[in-house]
Amino acid sequence: MRLLDPKNDYVFKRLFAVAPDLLTALINAVRSDDEPLEVIEVLNPRIDPEDLAGKFIVQGILAKDRHGRRINVETQVKRYDPWSARSTYYLASALTKQMASGQSYADLKPVIGIHLLDFDLFTDPEQSQQAHWCFEMRLPLAACHQTGLGTRIEHHRTRQSRPAAQRHCAKPECLGGFF
Repeated sequence: MRLLDPKNDYVFKRLFAVAPDLLTALINAVRSDDEPLEVIEVLNPRIDPEDLAGKFIVQGILAKDRHGRRINVETQVKRYDPWSARSTYYLASALTKQMASGQSYADLKPVIGIHLLDFDLFTDPEQSQQAHWCFEMRLPLAACHQTGLGTRIEHHRTRQSRPAAQRHCAKPECLGGFF
């Protein structure tokens, strides 16, 4: 029996948007070094008919955890040159949509991006063996690597087809059950 491919936008969204427990497990597998979180709501569970008529579903899954953090979970099968800009836009959008007029910036909750890629993100030989990256906003100087701008945006990118041992997970089998 042939199974549906979870890397397909429609299958991915149908699978994870209707099963918050499964989505929580996926997110925690990617963020295995961090405190586990619990998804309490999927903010965009619908798949509109126009999404199916186009080439792809524009945004994957946007969820919220019990602390109000927003988690954007995407899958990307093919290399798309402006992909990095698009993924950053999704995270920035999830951050700014939290604000109402007159609301304090202190009320902003962190945004976490989990982007599952089916292509090599970097071509540098040193990084080509790596399968998990976590980007944060911080000073670029190596001596100042601990001087950051907080944890408002956390961006994980994971190469789907890498062996589990290369995925930088606390448990090597952490993503094996998903892809």
